[in-house]
Amino acid sequence: GVVTGWAPAVSGTTWAVGIQGGQVFVGGDLRVAAGARTLLRIDASTGAVSDLWQPAPGNEVRVLLAASGRVLAGGLFSTHRARPARGLTGFSLSTGAWSPLPEVDGLVRAFATSGTTLFIGGGFSRVGGLVRQAIAAVDVPSGVVLPLAPIPESPTFGSPIFTGIQAIAVDGTTLYFAGGFTHVNGQPRPNLAAVDAVTGVLRAFEPPPPGGSNIGGLVAAHGRVWIGGGIGTTAPAPARNWLVV
Repeated sequence: GVVTGWAPAVSGTTWAVGIQGGQVFVGGDLRVAAGARTLLRIDASTGAVSDLWQPAPGNEVRVLLAASGRVLAGGLFSTHRARPARGLTGFSLSTGAWSPLPEVDGLVRAFATSGTTLFIGGGFSRVGGLVRQAIAAVDVPSGVVLPLAPIPESPTFGSPIFTGIQAIAVDGTTLYFAGGFTHVNGQPRPNLAAVDAVTGVLRAFEPPPPGGSNIGGLVAAHGRVWIGGGIGTTAPAPARNWLVV
């Protein structure tokens, strides 16, 4: 529990962090000596910020995943070096070379993966031109948007302050997600739900609803779901900032 001396020369707001191959990848609204950046690679041992690895999403990176030779990034951006790259994109771990992914017409703020499938959640209505309400799945190697299309619903969907799905997790063939919704696929599911990760069919997963929609994180494994965030009170017992179901 001792704080180390590792202190990269970076300021600003960090939204996402990933580690792969001795490198730390950081996304956000960042500042380094050379100026503003939204995505950085930092040496995990020395804290040196790479001057050679320079992807440039045009706005904040809110979520990232470093794996299989790529950094996958989601957020508020709409371009990469003046070329269209809206909401979702990828870069080479080693060189920073751009590898486009389907464009998303809103905020991407949550990732989960299973094999080559990337599940994304946020506040959007289309992915790659296809209707997808706040949740979608993309095959990363091909860039194909997969058929998964559950429908979370909220009275405020489409409002400027609606952030849609806040957290997602996958365990086997089940996709769990949390956010500011009351129904999924027409059935009551306040703030937390589960669907088949391929078909989007609603699962019979109905734990006592979290007392708030400000859920910041989900982890699903071994038949359990760990939930963190501004949960408030949930039946049958009070919970503060975490819950296990």
